[in-house]
Amino acid sequence: MGANFEIIATLKAVKDSDNFKAFEVRDFDSGWQNTKYRFNAISGNNRFMLEIGGGKWKDEKKNKILTFAKAEAGKKPEKLEVAWSDRRNPEIIEKVAGFRIYTCNLLTYDERKALEDEEKEDEAKKKNHQFLEKTEFAGLVKKVIDSGKYTDAKFRILGTIDFQYSEAKNQYYRTLSVDKIYKVADDTPYKAEMTINTFYTEDAIDDESYDENKKMIFNCYTDYYFSSIKESRFVPMALVINGNGDEKADKKAMAFKKKLTEFDDEATVRKCGLVCQMIDGAEEQAITYDDLDEETRDNIDMGLIELEDAIKALGGNMYGERVTEYRVQSLARNSAKGSETTVYTEEDLKKLPIANAKEEDVVNIFDDEDDGI
Repeated sequence: MGANFEIIATLKAVKDSDNFKAFEVRDFDSGWQNTKYRFNAISGNNRFMLEIGGGKWKDEKKNKILTFAKAEAGKKPEKLEVAWSDRRNPEIIEKVAGFRIYTCNLLTYDERKALEDEEKEDEAKKKNHQFLEKTEFAGLVKKVIDSGKYTDAKFRILGTIDFQYSEAKNQYYRTLSVDKIYKVADDTPYKAEMTINTFYTEDAIDDESYDENKKMIFNCYTDYYFSSIKESRFVPMALVINGNGDEKADKKAMAFKKKLTEFDDEATVRKCGLVCQMIDGAEEQAITYDDLDEETRDNIDMGLIELEDAIKALGGNMYGERVTEYRVQSLARNSAKGSETTVYTEEDLKKLPIANAKEEDVVNIFDDEDDGI
């Protein structure tokens, strides 16, 4: 599974600069052409940069799409080759497995239902754009955002967290890669969640600063297929277990610590699916007595005003410093009973995504500022 995300947000264009282009088409001497489109998802106080990227041959006669067909229940999907000329054929798309169809649906469920009730199915279908490759998907999403018609609309965005590794810098980079976009009702609550398979050793929990800041760091790995070497490797991740807020939050943090440090004698690496809240913005937090100015505190101390009234007058909440982290929320469905043992070793986790990596090249990377945590 690796890491998947779900975000409820509005979509905003990213401004170009001298060193950055939101929409970029790059041609190679080989005749290959890469298309990349980057845009923002604004989810409450959070801002995430998302990306849609794909490639094709400039000579369309050389293009074909290798994908998967829909599978019967209990069976694995079979490989399917689609001619480039059939890539937008609805009858062909209908045969493709849902996880390989890239979608931008510009109708909410209620809007689509209303059109169908009026026997306007064709009009509803025109608003549901489906693709079997990402270059045209990127172009369509750019057109939607640039149109200005959906500036205030909320969308449900689904995708995967992709990784790249720089051997020169010994550094991993992450991309929130979009697969599906669905328009949702305006009253849909904002949301930003990641579901991730984690692999970890017995000493993965760092709780040294918990008494001070009520946060533990869960130093783990997730599995990812690197097309550059045509093999899977493990990518280091630093997740946050947050006990801030109240006694319930502290109790939950301690329960996660216990769950993620339970090892049997034979296990070196365990596996656990987790759901994490994705945070990238100023975090809203409750105003306390210490946050009030000196004059207001003096008035409270003299009994001229109640603390609750002073906090209420300021809105009850304030925004703190910018926070960027993946915060553990719950066990994923595939780990409802908890973690499970694996046959992997610590050396397996540290193996770099380099073909024929030498033992001395294998290092432990738990980062730091560029890690995005």
